[in-house]
Amino acid sequence: PLYQARFAAKSSLFLRATDGSEVMITAGPARTMAEAAVGRPAPSGAIEVRTHDADYPSGALPIFRLVYGDDKKTSVDVSPRTAEVRVNDSRRRMRRMVGSLHTFGSLRALIRSPATVHQLFIFASLVSLLVVLTGYVLALPRRRRRRIADRRVSGKV
Repeated sequence: PLYQARFAAKSSLFLRATDGSEVMITAGPARTMAEAAVGRPAPSGAIEVRTHDADYPSGALPIFRLVYGDDKKTSVDVSPRTAEVRVNDSRRRMRRMVGSLHTFGSLRALIRSPATVHQLFIFASLVSLLVVLTGYVLALPRRRRRRIADRRVSGKV
């Protein structure tokens, strides 16, 4: 286990819990952290990722990625800045994709410009409002007929 010491200058230091020695998170400690997270030996090579991609859409960069050769296509991302360990497999990727559909995360991943995304949100909101109003207007004559028929039955007309 590691302790993270944060300082006022927004820098941090990682200390080993057993003896208090400083730990720099490089490919070697990243491999050890991945093994602890997954519970089996990690592959030998850690890839340094410097840009966000589909498996790591947001977070501190660069990261170390260790890719396992199993059926679930497991990979582990380790951030040297925050010591965060993120395990990805096919189930988690599917869950993240469905979640991003609800938060428009996939749209933000496809379109880099925040202004364009904002304009698309406005357009989608206006289309939704138009659909709701159209449905309400189409339902009005039916509701009026039903109210008149109910009044006739109850004798209030």
